Amino acid sequence: MVHSRWPGERALGLAMLACVGYMHFRIAHIHGHHARAATFEDPTSARRGESAYHFIVRSVAGQIREAWGFESERLRRLARPAFSLSNRVLVYFVVEALVAVGAGLVGARSLAFWVAQAALAIVLLELFNYVAHYGLARRCNASGGLERLGARHSWNSSRRVNNWSLFNMGRHSDHHSRPARAYQRLEPEPGSPELPAGYAVAVLLALVPPLWRKIMDPRVDLWMAPAALIDSAANSR
Repeated sequence: MVHSRWPGERALGLAMLACVGYMHFRIAHIHGHHARAATFEDPTSARRGESAYHFIVRSVAGQIREAWGFESERLRRLARPAFSLSNRVLVYFVVEALVAVGAGLVGARSLAFWVAQAALAIVLLELFNYVAHYGLARRCNASGGLERLGARHSWNSSRRVNNWSLFNMGRHSDHHSRPARAYQRLEPEPGSPELPAGYAVAVLLALVPPLWRKIMDPRVDLWMAPAALIDSAANSR
């Protein structure tokens, strides 16, 4: 919903993120991930061989840093101070703090429950990020720049139950091609890599790094083989 062109849906998306203390995700995801996915500059694109546990820490910290950087740069262009109510990151933190205080006023158990459900939601979201782009990287082109983000840079799942339960997010390549497209209109894209199982199974596999790497690394190598030759040539120069 935070991708939507409709303000009402964006507001609902932010409200849901506020309930788990992760509102800055909207800024980092839209301005960072959708521009830098499948690159080393993107904290939410998992690298080959990186464990899910290391990734979660790197991604959470990186997105906070990214969101602040994007907002600071936006306000600099508007000649406004970073530490002001014009900074959406600061406003988001205040809103989240008020939600936490509200839970705390109900009682200590209520606050503990809020913290626990927020942590679980964030971990699940980051595990989805981990699975969605693990090991896939954009190639260097002849001019030394990066190729455009395409269907081959996201792991997909064509399983019906998987897509019914995840609002078609198994069609992740199409989501990256058309971020504002409504979830019910997402379609499979030809030429996109397919997970060996649905996202739910993939997330569980990711919790066991040796098993995850045994299953996924050969698939990553297969999809990245053409890129490896180009990257090697670029590095030799």
